[in-house]
Amino acid sequence: MNGLATGIGFSAAARQSQEGLRRSIDQLRTAQTFSIGQAFGELGEVFGDCRHPNWDGHGAEPVSQNTMRVAYCFIEAIPLGTSGPSVGADPDGHLSLEWYRHPRKILSVSIDEDGDLHYAAIIGPSQFKGTTPFLGEVPGEILGLISRVST
Repeated sequence: MNGLATGIGFSAAARQSQEGLRRSIDQLRTAQTFSIGQAFGELGEVFGDCRHPNWDGHGAEPVSQNTMRVAYCFIEAIPLGTSGPSVGADPDGHLSLEWYRHPRKILSVSIDEDGDLHYAAIIGPSQFKGTTPFLGEVPGEILGLISRVST
């Protein structure tokens, strides 16, 4: 098989370029896997700690199995190369995903049992908020806010 059929260049420079590209892709996948894997780990811990009534000792609502499932699917839908969130629970039984850079670059997405995403962000002097359903993909407006907070 020749180099064109396998996607491998003939020259040493082409092979070096391809190897550099492969390393970059591997690094991106490793960073993404760690970040998202960390979020999945936090999700499991938070759900385990917060699935019973009064988990905070102050009357908090339990996090439901469906809320956990929606949060899992949301995290799973985060595109390759996008930073992963920190995971927490809210006293109303919602799960919260947070991207924090500093006090003027923060995004919080609260996920309820019905699959609605309630989001709020501060980016510099601007504030954003809204509610949108989770339909299997991270909504564009939230993806844009994640990108702006992460850079």
